[in-house]
Amino acid sequence: MKNFAHSKKRIFVVISSFFFVCLLSICVFAILNPKEFWDEFVAGGRPQQNPSDDPPREFKYYQIDPSTILADLRIGKIDMFHLLENEPESFKDIYPSGTYSWSQEDYLAIAKAHHLYLTGESMEGEWEIFSFGKLSVFPCRDDMKGFDRANIIFYKETAESFPVTYMYIRPLEGLIYSAYVEYERRPLAEGFSKADVFEGNITVEDALQIAEQAGGMVMRQKLSNDGCYVRATYFSDEYWHIDYSWDTDDLEFDLDFKVSASDGSYIVSQRKYKCERAICP
Repeated sequence: MKNFAHSKKRIFVVISSFFFVCLLSICVFAILNPKEFWDEFVAGGRPQQNPSDDPPREFKYYQIDPSTILADLRIGKIDMFHLLENEPESFKDIYPSGTYSWSQEDYLAIAKAHHLYLTGESMEGEWEIFSFGKLSVFPCRDDMKGFDRANIIFYKETAESFPVTYMYIRPLEGLIYSAYVEYERRPLAEGFSKADVFEGNITVEDALQIAEQAGGMVMRQKLSNDGCYVRATYFSDEYWHIDYSWDTDDLEFDLDFKVSASDGSYIVSQRKYKCERAICP
């Protein structure tokens, strides 16, 4: 009986010692690494970073001349961004849709130049393209080549922080809205990575033409370009998402295409919310 009691006491001492050592280790870690201790043990792990989910509240506004900016870039100029002292009172297009139908290459060239202007760092270093999207055409037109606007996010990961530059390029307004933010160092959210679509074979303008030939043009001709809006976005699933939307008093309708960035194959889906026209999809 004594031996049994002695064995129980020994087991209790061993278990207590084990938990004491674990607790001591955690305390030492907390003292030496207070921030990491909070992230990993108290907060339940560091929150993952997705720049598109946490855009800045304040942007700076730069005036550009869309009629000359691409030619200026070709001769190596980067001083064509003119900072406005105050936020514009209104954001209205001063040119009609299609006046500057810029391509993927055009928007990237402008974004890289503006990034160099903002940060003093070129995209040839550690910076990556996180997302390239919301390229849009509004209203739709018969000549659906190029896009009226685009959003681009660049990022890099350092040991101390997570710098991100946001750019909204608006040639029809003659403006670029941009912001540079250094976030707390956190890993990229699961499922998000650099926009490797730019290593694919299909550009966004290629994807738009595929969508046009696969039904977008016919639907525009059926429903008219009035109230029609096209948006192109690249997520992390290796597809360009080309979305046609009609939103008027008598029609709410979406026609969506997923176009593979590697081979141009596509998937079509459509949703009808409301149609009170004589001709409906």
